[in-house]
Amino acid sequence: GGIYNIGSEEPLSIAELARRVIEVLGSDSRIEYIPYEQAYEPGFEDMRRRVPSTEKIRALLDWAPGKSIAQTIKEVSSFLDKNAES
Repeated sequence: GGIYNIGSEEPLSIAELARRVIEVLGSDSRIEYIPYEQAYEPGFEDMRRRVPSTEKIRALLDWAPGKSIAQTIKEVSSFLDKNAES
């Protein structure tokens, strides 16, 4: 009956995640920034900063993240590559 964050406790901006994806995968992609107003519909409000916490799930199940961001990026990329071939 509650909400549980199952992920990393490392705060990570979307820009930093994009930089890490490019670095981990050796991509030559470029990051493009567009204005907030262009990315979202009028009236949409997004949280500007999220601070993840796995405290609740850790207390309930003694669970802790087991993979690094780099590992996760590699696994997601591999999964997407395999499914793109199908």
